[in-house]
Amino acid sequence: MKSVSKSLFLFLAFLTIGVSVVGCLKSTRPGLPKPVQNALNHAALNQPSLLKSLLLYENPEDSIKRRALYFLIEQLPEHYTVYVSFKDSAGKPIDYDPQKFASDDEIKSYLDSITLIRGPLEYQADSFKMDLQEISYTILANTVDLSFEAWRNNPWSLQYSFDEYCHYILPYRAANEPLINFRAHFISLYRDSINGLDEPEEVASHLNRMINKTIVFDDRLHRNPNAQHFDELENSHKGNSFDLALYKTYTLRSLGIGAAITYCPYFSDSTGGVFLASLILPGGKQKLLPNDTRLNPFPFNKTPKIYRRSFTRVPESLYSIKNSSDFTPPFLGHFQYTDITSDLLPTRDTVLQVNDENKEKFYYLAVYNDNEWKAIDWAQPDTLGNLVFSQLGVGQRYCLAKKSNREIIPLASPFTIK
Repeated sequence: MKSVSKSLFLFLAFLTIGVSVVGCLKSTRPGLPKPVQNALNHAALNQPSLLKSLLLYENPEDSIKRRALYFLIEQLPEHYTVYVSFKDSAGKPIDYDPQKFASDDEIKSYLDSITLIRGPLEYQADSFKMDLQEISYTILANTVDLSFEAWRNNPWSLQYSFDEYCHYILPYRAANEPLINFRAHFISLYRDSINGLDEPEEVASHLNRMINKTIVFDDRLHRNPNAQHFDELENSHKGNSFDLALYKTYTLRSLGIGAAITYCPYFSDSTGGVFLASLILPGGKQKLLPNDTRLNPFPFNKTPKIYRRSFTRVPESLYSIKNSSDFTPPFLGHFQYTDITSDLLPTRDTVLQVNDENKEKFYYLAVYNDNEWKAIDWAQPDTLGNLVFSQLGVGQRYCLAKKSNREIIPLASPFTIK
């Protein structure tokens, strides 16, 4: 009975705060933008935190910060944190320390031996947390205040428009990592090292060199299911390409420089893929920040597709088009992204025809990676069964496939785009 009374009390307290804040907002302005209202209506018990953050920027001199906060709240329904584990066919976790192996080849042999006993191994999502219901007042307030200060008070940031600031400096996350307040840490760690620099490309190159000297890429870690926290990276001085891309994106955004994560999900006829932080310059031009300047991060002979994560909704992405009940492959239907393959590689488009008795809603192009076919692009069939795949890296071997439960099923013989 006590627990019921306590729950009722908390609910009424939240409701009272929400009504009070809405009343204050309405007293100073006709109303909130409709997308912000829609987000608030679905925020459940997190609504008071969002409303409290809106009250921070009610004064006329805070109008730009208020617009920035509106932008963040409008995007909240699109974003979430996912916690992933590596499991066998029975759903039991595969626990191993990759740093106890001499090389990734040794790890692969070890995992192959486990597969013979425990069946196929795969990444499985254990839980999700939606930003709309989870993000705190503190993260929203710190994100707006610190990003705005960096954008307006650094010489290298002044050329970014408000729209570019919103898309590439302001975002509080870069992927589906846990929500954290990262900006104060990176400002404290790196701001003094870039005094005297004026251009965003100059600053980004300097920071990239600094980070590459202190945190090195370790190929043995590329199968880790979740990103390392920046404290872990700074203590171990080792990370996979995603860890490094996330860390560098945080660093640049914290210092008022546009950044996003660019990636090839799977290399063709190889293993793994690669993630890189991208510097986004004023005007939208992109510069990759390699983890090792001696290597080409996107080798011509094995890179089929290159995507860039987007904080905002991309209407043509599979994540925007599919229904929540549609089971889609990793990297294609799990978040917003933009296809930028033709910006970085020679590409061609191709049209395939599917002769499948049980017409699927989506079909995929797959590449052979780590001893199995993995989807790297998708298309919807037209009324004649034609599938249009765009911006395919040339020189790669592809296979038309469909998704069945958790498997990618080849539908035809592999072919090469020349």
